[in-house]
Amino acid sequence: MYVIRELEEKILSVIDTKEIIAIFGARQCGKTTMLMKMFSKNKNYHFISFEDRTLLRLFNENPDDFVTIHLLPFEILIIDEFQYARKGGENLKYIYDRYPDKKIIITGSSSVDLTIQAVKYLVGRIFIFHLFPFSVTEHFSYSLENGMIEVYNNYRKMIIEILKKRDDRLPEIPTTVSNILNKSIEEIILYGNYPKVVTSKKADMKKLVLKNIINTYLLREIRDILQLTEDDLIEKTAKYLAIKTGTILEIENAANFLNITRRKVEHFMQILEKTFIIKNIPPFYTNKLLELSKAKKVFMQDSGFRNSLVDDFRNLELRSDKGALNENYIFSEFEKADIKTKYWRTKAKAEVDFVIEKNQQLIPVEVKSNLKKEILQRSFHNFIKKYEPLIGFVFSANFMGTKKVENCQVYFIPFYFLPVVIDYINEEN
Repeated sequence: MYVIRELEEKILSVIDTKEIIAIFGARQCGKTTMLMKMFSKNKNYHFISFEDRTLLRLFNENPDDFVTIHLLPFEILIIDEFQYARKGGENLKYIYDRYPDKKIIITGSSSVDLTIQAVKYLVGRIFIFHLFPFSVTEHFSYSLENGMIEVYNNYRKMIIEILKKRDDRLPEIPTTVSNILNKSIEEIILYGNYPKVVTSKKADMKKLVLKNIINTYLLREIRDILQLTEDDLIEKTAKYLAIKTGTILEIENAANFLNITRRKVEHFMQILEKTFIIKNIPPFYTNKLLELSKAKKVFMQDSGFRNSLVDDFRNLELRSDKGALNENYIFSEFEKADIKTKYWRTKAKAEVDFVIEKNQQLIPVEVKSNLKKEILQRSFHNFIKKYEPLIGFVFSANFMGTKKVENCQVYFIPFYFLPVVIDYINEEN
């Protein structure tokens, strides 16, 4: 069963323009599958991969012959694994300028060379998109039966209208429905959302797929593309960061633990971020004397990748890192929706997990594992009092409710309705 990707609509909206389309994303997130499905009915497209060294050599050494063979006979040329082309941007600019009536689509699993080396030649000539592993909505479209998807979407429409009106009456969700949805959410938090992982039926196969993705990433991305021989140190750094998921990272402590220099830690972290493995989010602050202004929080882009690194797939209720995994789930879905997050922490240790800035409005977001009533931490109250947001969210496993604090309407939302909040943020702002 093919899962229609949410990115497809955005790509198709610019397919008739002359600009090059670039799609970045981690290995195994489904770039090739998506493009092959999108253009399967177009008989005049040509798909190649720069993993084929002969094709790559021709592109690098003789772009005119490359064009004659691989571009001119076709309407659309798709180049997979474009990151292998070390001078790709320069040659692509040459081809684009000479053949503006041809459509070129490139994909890459590393943004390092594409963004720094290639894109600088292609300013004004390229649309850039990011494809992530499945979102919650995409996961549901695969894992839930059609009837349950219809039920879910009905609640989704109902709740978003409530959020828009800042109403204080949320619907009650039947236990049978919440149990089914929670089962899918726990699977996402444990095994992540890489397409091949989601579509693998058994837990052992999911673990094996994740292990292969990690090995492929370390061997091909780090060693072959980035030409680094320190893949063992990269792996140790990745494991250390996986353990530190959801925490404010102290670079000096990381350097001491890994027995490498601070500069080396920062270098490895940059590589891990550019290859879509980790993400560092900055603090939100207005007063450097009272609030943290520099230290970053670290998250993993996919929780399954994270759990495979630390080799722990136990049930969430048995995990001491359950809170960090839940927070990482919220972060990851915001990231996929291109909602940029920060965190807030004072030097007196008051903290809000996420702060979203949209059109000069602030939205505080807190993540809890389990809630049974409308309880807010003092830190959340302090943030509301200081910054006067109009709306805020507290996520947990099952609890739904509302609470008015000052002029801020706070909504308590189950993890499985995170897509509703994402819809609200994107529509309202």
